[in-house]
Amino acid sequence: MRLRNALTGTRCLNCPSVFDPMSARLAEAAGFGIGILGGSAAALTLLGLPDLNLITLTELSGLTRRIADASDIALIVDADGGYGNALNVMRTVGELEAAGAAGLSIEDSWLQQAYGRHTDSLIPIEEAVGKLRAAVTARRDPSFVLFARTSARACRLDDELIERLTRYADTGVDALCIVGADNDELLAKMSAHIRLPWMSIGYAGCDLARLDSLASCGARLHLDGHHGMLAALDAMQTAYRALTGAAPATPPLSADALVPHLSRLARHQEAERDLKPANTSS
Repeated sequence: MRLRNALTGTRCLNCPSVFDPMSARLAEAAGFGIGILGGSAAALTLLGLPDLNLITLTELSGLTRRIADASDIALIVDADGGYGNALNVMRTVGELEAAGAAGLSIEDSWLQQAYGRHTDSLIPIEEAVGKLRAAVTARRDPSFVLFARTSARACRLDDELIERLTRYADTGVDALCIVGADNDELLAKMSAHIRLPWMSIGYAGCDLARLDSLASCGARLHLDGHHGMLAALDAMQTAYRALTGAAPATPPLSADALVPHLSRLARHQEAERDLKPANTSS
């Protein structure tokens, strides 16, 4: 019930990104009661790949189970679009609930998209609503929390975002999850229309004053990037280079550059371009 209690509170809590059993234990030892397993963190952990929606539900549920077995942290799992249509969403809810997750998010992005792109189209509202209703139907544990996730950056107009959030709130989900809602004017509009608590996802930093501002607009949880994973990768890069016995010819990669480099993003972007059908003239 820790996650539900946080959603019914009055504060906006910073939640760490966790990616494996030990990171979850370390987050718990630092005093966090709630953690988030993001799709990009899971992809790099399981496959060493960028977040290209290549993880299977079986792989994600296995990682979820290992994290849940290793710590008492209440784990929110990024379940992307539920791995398919409404029937797939129902299976996703059952698998992750059984694996020990405290909740999951289902998003409305069209997921066959390039890594790091924030302007891709969203699936139709009616399709998203159907998926969310399927998720509610599939839930067995009443304490399991369902988040409806959308991206403010993918909505061309604020009114589109408000419409989606309003429709999603009527499906029976417990909370909303909004990526990139960092404009004060937009937050005020959301606060006036949205009745459910919501989780904020951003990557621009978030101090206590900002958490208070988000809380006043109904946000109860906030994820500010994958700091733990970046710090771990940076530390391993330093340690392994030191083992060579010689200083590297070039300076270590910055934390921001580590994930694209280590996941061999450029290689996959090239493959993606090669797989696109050539334009044909009539």
